[in-house]
Amino acid sequence: SDAGVAVDANAPTAKLLGTEANPHTYDAASGELVLKGESLGTVVVDTVSRDIVDTVDWSKLQWNVDGNGSTTLDFTSEDVTSAVVSDDGTELTVTLSASGKAALQALSGFGGTGSNADTIDVSSGLLRDGAGNLSSAASTATSAVELLDETAPVLGSIDVFGEFTSTQV
Repeated sequence: SDAGVAVDANAPTAKLLGTEANPHTYDAASGELVLKGESLGTVVVDTVSRDIVDTVDWSKLQWNVDGNGSTTLDFTSEDVTSAVVSDDGTELTVTLSASGKAALQALSGFGGTGSNADTIDVSSGLLRDGAGNLSSAASTATSAVELLDETAPVLGSIDVFGEFTSTQV
């Protein structure tokens, strides 16, 4: 047979671009991190599931508390259960594992409790296609993350202590 070997030498053009107008988001309740980008479809291998969890080099993605670099979490493949690219290639929805979510949310100052917003740091080599070709496009190195808190707090009770008097006019 003269079937030959197919070689994929075309680098994908995917990149992450969290901006002030279109920031990355993280939902602490669900553990869902949505990374904004362009041409993310160029790293999709399975066009049905669109899940690229096994082709991403997670060590190239870092959560940076307050953007100062003193408290960080370098992601690992064990921290992520899925990473699904949207049909239009502009979002990568990353679902953290229970342990990944716990490790992230346990970081001192997590969630902007300091003076600056948390950031996502992206190193070269994060995005690659199924053949291992690294993306030829540059991702934004550091981007702010907007934390989503869709569940409003519920006031359980109010205890009032002291003496109260009423005056009628």
